Amino acid sequence: MSTADDQLDQLLATVQQSLDATGVYVAPAMARYVDAEDVARIEAAVARAPEPLYVVVYPLSYDDVFNGNAGDLLSRLHDASGKPGLYVANGQVYDEAQDFRLDARAWGDSLGGGSSSATYEITTIGEETAPQDLGEQLVTVAEAVADGTVAEQYRALVEDQREDTSSTGDSGGSGDGSGDGAPVGAYTVGGVVLALAVVGTVARRRRPQHARTGSGSSRREFTLPASVLDRVRDAHDEELTRRAHREVLALGERIDAADMDADRAPRSWQAALDHYDAARRVLGEDDGTDVDVLDVVGAIVLAERGDEALTAALAGRPFEPTTPCFLDPLHGAATTEGSIDRDGDRIAVPLCKVCRADLRRKRRPDILDVVRDGEPVHYFETDDEPWASTGYGALSPDLVERLHRRR
Repeated sequence: MSTADDQLDQLLATVQQSLDATGVYVAPAMARYVDAEDVARIEAAVARAPEPLYVVVYPLSYDDVFNGNAGDLLSRLHDASGKPGLYVANGQVYDEAQDFRLDARAWGDSLGGGSSSATYEITTIGEETAPQDLGEQLVTVAEAVADGTVAEQYRALVEDQREDTSSTGDSGGSGDGSGDGAPVGAYTVGGVVLALAVVGTVARRRRPQHARTGSGSSRREFTLPASVLDRVRDAHDEELTRRAHREVLALGERIDAADMDADRAPRSWQAALDHYDAARRVLGEDDGTDVDVLDVVGAIVLAERGDEALTAALAGRPFEPTTPCFLDPLHGAATTEGSIDRDGDRIAVPLCKVCRADLRRKRRPDILDVVRDGEPVHYFETDDEPWASTGYGALSPDLVERLHRRR
């Protein structure tokens, strides 16, 4: 084993020792961002959390052993310890940082088996609540997990942003707000309406660092032009693309590091390899082509399924892909069913619990929408295959085979 490997093992062991003792690790270099009071509050939340929760604060950089990737750090910690649970870490911190980012991963039964829905909601409520205070972000996340209020806080955040945008009288909108159709400018990806998110971001920088939304003083006095909305859509697409590349890379590294035994669950091993290869092709990693956002989301789904297949292979059991929420696969696993209108018919589709609750309350759920010919369209109303007809695997589970057909 090389010196570098020894140093990595020692680092992981140091972090794990702290996680075993308190559930929290803060590198000395990060103490200026997460102080002793923050740590005490995080530890208290970890202690009462209903599921294993681990919080890691580390000075990530592009030239470190994790390539500045929080997901790689968390995956290595989990692989080394084998402990299930929810793992949360900071993203890379840049010089003179204005905003901080979070990353979260779940293994085992935590958060319903590690769905991307809950981890996305977790990181979002932290980042939106205290964008310029990393310590407060992590406190918010830890306490929300401990109190079981992640989905509730995320929903309140989205509703606040909707109300803020409604008050601006956005000149780019032409919808009447009825039914499932989104108004022009309400571009929904991953459960966040982007036109709303940018309004929150603009206002957020004008109020004190620890201010919270919902005070009634956040009414806007400006209208976002279409050019700004275009830039927001582009920025969010780029962020999704970065996420897809990170998750595909992490899967490839996990496959490389795996002790593959073809005699144990050979179909699961093959499924892991097939999903990894499919995700790379969908992202255009072999030819460098531009990728549509629906393909980017598809790559994320494929990478998650590949990770599930690899976990099954290592355990020597068959691979059974998770059924995603039909309305947006980034919501994670479907836990129930609901009826929606599609092509003039009423059909039953798999849904996550948040979307099902929205439909029951006659509220418009968050749906994966894209802009086609200047108009927002639900992804399942496009001709983008195999995503539209399969619901990203919600209606037809074999995405890899369907991808072969579109060649």
